[in-house]
Amino acid sequence: MIENHFKNKHKFRGEVFNVGGGAKNAYSLLEIILLLENILKRKVPTRFNMERTGDQKVYISNIEKARKYFNWSPKITIEHGLNKLVWFILSSK
Repeated sequence: MIENHFKNKHKFRGEVFNVGGGAKNAYSLLEIILLLENILKRKVPTRFNMERTGDQKVYISNIEKARKYFNWSPKITIEHGLNKLVWFILSSK
């Protein structure tokens, strides 16, 4: 996607593209915590606070614009992406 964007950057000046999992790959924070616990093989400390003004209860990236302009769609699962992220963080210490 990035390569295509820079080849045609004049076409997309001022445009904004959402990238993420889209509606088919929507996860709650609690589901992501459970995935992390499975990867790390330990409990992830969590705490719950009161909802803040402006907090979004649900957010799902609309990736249709990126799909339309770049034929882009998510290529890896959330599990694979989280595994890569955890490996990167742990190996950077």
